[in-house]
Amino acid sequence: MATNKVKVNDRWIFIYVYPLLAIAILHIGNDNTFLELLKIPSYYTDIILSLSVIYIVGFYIRRVQQKLENKLAWDKQLNTRINFQLLLGLIIPAVFAVSVEILYLKIINIPIANSSIFYLELPVIIIFLLIINLIYFILYYRLHAMAINSDLQSLVIKKNETPPEFIIAKQGNQMVQIPIDTIAYFFSKDKLTFLVTEENRHLLYDKTLKEVVDILPQGHFYRLNRQLIAKNSSIKKFSRTDTRRLKIELSPPLNEDIFMPKAKIPTFMNWLNTNSLSC
Repeated sequence: MATNKVKVNDRWIFIYVYPLLAIAILHIGNDNTFLELLKIPSYYTDIILSLSVIYIVGFYIRRVQQKLENKLAWDKQLNTRINFQLLLGLIIPAVFAVSVEILYLKIINIPIANSSIFYLELPVIIIFLLIINLIYFILYYRLHAMAINSDLQSLVIKKNETPPEFIIAKQGNQMVQIPIDTIAYFFSKDKLTFLVTEENRHLLYDKTLKEVVDILPQGHFYRLNRQLIAKNSSIKKFSRTDTRRLKIELSPPLNEDIFMPKAKIPTFMNWLNTNSLSC
């Protein structure tokens, strides 16, 4: 089910982008060729320092983005979110990187006046920080847009289409006809879709959750998150967490924590208010 933190797939930034940024910062504006740099002993300490600062800043920015996602709503606090992102994700990391560079120059006895830190390295650092913050902004906004789209898919049933009374699921080697009104919920795990009946029977279903939404009776089922669709009568109780999401308990119980993203909560509450808790 949903994890304990709102996250995006940013591993590729740490694997590919940050090493390239660290190398680029060293080479931009440097008149020496690559072969000449390899002969300079300080080049290797420069690489270690650059990589260290980049990854410290990278983990810090990741944490900042997670905090902003959990505390500031896209639809009501966008301006506040942008302001905090500029302060926490741009200004503070830039000050940190420059401070480390100044300390490094003092250690290796290079006068700051003889360095290019303020007219070359600092502008480059700011540009790279802007790019990283923009990438995270896009990734998290995409997550928000997907949540909204999921809400619409959960509430819309194709016009002039009568929902079926039964669906065919797989139990072991047998195909079983299951009445829809006996299904408690569907969940996705390891790229497979399972349905659970009110009697706590677990069966394999050969459709994706997106396809399941289109065949379910209007009003009776809701997509709680990207991994689970539940019938209203199977929602036993729910409560808000410290991160303003909903923790949901189902009946029959599922042996995993179930969380609803905070972006989905308003439409979920509206759905509960407009549909009775019995099928």
